[in-house]
Amino acid sequence: MYYGPTWGPGPWIFFVVLLLLIVAIALSAFLVRRGVAGGTSGAHRADGTMRETGLESARRILDERFARGEINEEEYRRRRHVIRDDGASPGD
Repeated sequence: MYYGPTWGPGPWIFFVVLLLLIVAIALSAFLVRRGVAGGTSGAHRADGTMRETGLESARRILDERFARGEINEEEYRRRRHVIRDDGASPGD
């Protein structure tokens, strides 16, 4: 079929290609930042260090509170025991 004289797709094709390129770059940057690309399991940060698990985070916070004197030794030991036993209270 002949639709008449044409000069190609027109100047708008440049903007479509540019938009697709920007989307591809943004998606790649997002995936790399999240640690999904590159074969990692998502447990590594962009700088190569491991992410802290919830249990490790809880222990670190408890240690910091004890070091600052916010809780006494008895409270520290009781909470540490609860964390170690995955949330079970010391009397159980």
